[in-house]
Amino acid sequence: MIHRAIGRLLVLVLASSLLFAAACSHFQTGSAESQPSTNATPQTMDNYYDFDDIPVPQEMELQGDASFILETPTERSGVMVFKGKVEIQSLRNYYINNMARENWNMRSAIKSSRTILVFEKPGRYCIVTMMDGRFSTQMEIWVTPRTNGYSEPMGSSSFSEQPLIP
Repeated sequence: MIHRAIGRLLVLVLASSLLFAAACSHFQTGSAESQPSTNATPQTMDNYYDFDDIPVPQEMELQGDASFILETPTERSGVMVFKGKVEIQSLRNYYINNMARENWNMRSAIKSSRTILVFEKPGRYCIVTMMDGRFSTQMEIWVTPRTNGYSEPMGSSSFSEQPLIP
């Protein structure tokens, strides 16, 4: 009987000591673990896919089946489709700030049921569209080359126009 009482007391003291030690280590200040490391590299919050100057937030997941990239020896263009649980306003602000960091110039923005941001760099355009879905946000990133020297207004053509009915 005394052995059982001593055994229970020993287990109780051991368990209390472990809980106390765990609590103390949680509230310890100034330890080496809580101090930021000076040689650690900062972690990036961006992903880069087929375009090394267009960041994508980690919360957005690439939809490979809906995306396509066209690559030639001189340029790359295409559309990348993403889905994720990100608020549109947050995503919009992300692109306005981060595309400038990547030296893109914002040319226009449309804010409606579908948000559209148009960016330009020498030789390229990037159009980012965002739309709220039922359970997630869908985003498309369109990248297209900018044609140089195209000065004809839309609708004009170097082809001769003939009426369909003679």
